[in-house]
Amino acid sequence: MKSRQGTTKNIAKTPKVISNGQIFGDYLNLLIYCGNSYYR
Repeated sequence: MKSRQGTTKNIAKTPKVISNGQIFGDYLNLLIYCGNSYYR
């Protein structure tokens, strides 16, 4: 039972991690885009 509770907690936590990763990825893409247009 304890292992099942752990997995459900992890599954519940994953959407936050994914959304944070998407925001971080968008930020990185923005930085790369700005850098490329600046150094041209």
